[in-house]
Amino acid sequence: DVTGRVVGPTGVALAGLSVGIGTRSVVTGADGRFTISGVVPPYDLQVVLAGTPLLAGRYEGLTRPDPTIVFLWLFT
Repeated sequence: DVTGRVVGPTGVALAGLSVGIGTRSVVTGADGRFTISGVVPPYDLQVVLAGTPLLAGRYEGLTRPDPTIVFLWLFT
């Protein structure tokens, strides 16, 4: 399982972002956390601002089961 967190450039948790690994996708909670089960490293992860495919980030070759993803598209 991958249990991570998405934060902005200042370290503030980002809620409501879609996080996907392969065909699995979840939405970050109020604390920016997400969990996706059945992931085998290395994996590629994509973060998308819901409803806005133009604001997306792709993180490739990740191996940690607990990544902190800094999503640079949002400034909070």
